[in-house]
Amino acid sequence: MTAKRDAKRVLQALTGGDPQRQADCWTKTGLPLLAARGQKTGLAEYLAEVGQRLVPLFTGHQKPS
Repeated sequence: MTAKRDAKRVLQALTGGDPQRQADCWTKTGLPLLAARGQKTGLAEYLAEVGQRLVPLFTGHQKPS
């Protein structure tokens, strides 16, 4: 049985399995909105860590905190 909060199960439930809807969600939603809505899911912390660790590798610049 799939866990109730499994990310893939939740994505399926929210988008009805429509690949275009899924792509729209992650390509058209701004990072600040995702971080604001992801405070209780760990998404905000994940995005902050990506900004701190990966962005400088690609840009050579530290992202402001």
